Amino acid sequence: MNVRVSRLIGLARRCGRLVSGDAAVREAVRRGRAGLLVLAEDAAPRTARSFRELARAGAVPVITCGTRDELGRLLGSTPRAVAAVIDEHLTRGILEAVSSRERER
Repeated sequence: MNVRVSRLIGLARRCGRLVSGDAAVREAVRRGRAGLLVLAEDAAPRTARSFRELARAGAVPVITCGTRDELGRLLGSTPRAVAAVIDEHLTRGILEAVSSRERER
């Protein structure tokens, strides 16, 4: 997991600008509050497909980040398959960190 991305996700959690769990993320996307979906790499295929479709319908970008255990630990919670960042500035920072990591490869 990219250190900068994990720090920004942690910051979003501490600021109260992140929701996690199936129902909370679905609600954030439906209400147009979600700026970014964070999906665990080992999310169940059905879960991943469902959230990718939801994100596509809501025009929300999706990144994969760590395992369910790592994402849960980062959020101070039990293992999580999905989370949503609900702050446009943190969303932009995370997307920039992801794209810069991809450029380094």
